[in-house]
Amino acid sequence: SPDFVLIMLGVNDWFSSYSDSAAETWNGRMNAVIQSIQAYANAQSKTIKIGICTNTTRAASENNSYHFNPALNSRAMFKGRENTIKTFDTQEMKSAGVYVVDTGVCVDPDFGFTLQQVKPFDYYEGTAREWYDTNGVHPSDAGYKQLGTCAAGFIQYMR
Repeated sequence: SPDFVLIMLGVNDWFSSYSDSAAETWNGRMNAVIQSIQAYANAQSKTIKIGICTNTTRAASENNSYHFNPALNSRAMFKGRENTIKTFDTQEMKSAGVYVVDTGVCVDPDFGFTLQQVKPFDYYEGTAREWYDTNGVHPSDAGYKQLGTCAAGFIQYMR
């Protein structure tokens, strides 16, 4: 059985909206997951350290698909991350073996997301290209490696 359980929060957990009632519901569900893991650990007579990884917030560039999509709410994503830290990064949680791992800030906001070169505007016939972030919220392969490095650092520290 595991010594560590990492729970990776996705952008989809927070990106569309944020409200206190939604956060309260989400916190209750996260507490249920934590209690389930702890019950399993107790049944195995062992301790499992739980890391709640924060979501990414968004790519830094305003030249990305995220910036131009009004359905995606960056404020909600920041508020979701803030809620996770305020709710679960407490001494009480740490005493219970639950920790917040702020992996969301480990992704390079400029180069940790998927980029491609595009023409600066429609009908442009020159050779110049701009880097365009094609997603804005989900990391690139390099960004996921950055998340992994952060998570591995947590595990190494807690050993």
